[in-house]
Amino acid sequence: MAACNAEMALAVITCPRRDVQLSRTILGLRAAGFREPVHVFAEPGSEDVSNLLGVVMHWNIARLGGFRNWMQALSWFCRRSPARYLLLSEDDAEYSTSARDAVDEAVATLSPFGVLSLFLPARDASHIPADAAGWFQHNKGWKQYGTVSLVFDRMGGVERFVMDPAVVGARPPAGEKVVPYDSVLFQWYQRAGLPVWFHVPSLVNHPPNTSTLGHGDHAGRRGFRFVP
Repeated sequence: MAACNAEMALAVITCPRRDVQLSRTILGLRAAGFREPVHVFAEPGSEDVSNLLGVVMHWNIARLGGFRNWMQALSWFCRRSPARYLLLSEDDAEYSTSARDAVDEAVATLSPFGVLSLFLPARDASHIPADAAGWFQHNKGWKQYGTVSLVFDRMGGVERFVMDPAVVGARPPAGEKVVPYDSVLFQWYQRAGLPVWFHVPSLVNHPPNTSTLGHGDHAGRRGFRFVP
């Protein structure tokens, strides 16, 4: 594992699913080398994983919806956690066993950064340089897809993002039911001129399931060249 003394906070957002994957995601984080306590921000009726070692459950009294729950996890990090870095994961992420080493490398060599995305969607293949290997900068703004697993740097704009009225007040686009928080996030960092980094190969895979953001399931939602 790369030498890194940076303190990392871990958070996972979850909601009730027919295809329950939360416990698998947490065990995958552990297998990938993430040993810190995992804070789970759970909608009512979600899988209870309080029996897993090192898991702290944060139960929502009422349903917040995906975007508000995700923002709640970010706000918790900014206001309550002493850590400099936050890994924020969705509950259906499959992690490569090399993920922690790659994150530690980025923390040691790229800090301060805006966001590290451990998930590189296959749908972005045409935008990935042919010689890309390891971390590279990439951000299509509003059209960028994927908040499956992200690392935020406290020194890289996350506190401004969380407090931005345009972000806090984000609403679903016309004709849609959910806030596309991937689009909101990546557009904000693009406009702020803060670097977003992705990794080749993808360090996370997105298994076939029902998207909480309303995206239909297709091959483009898988991790690009993902290796378990």
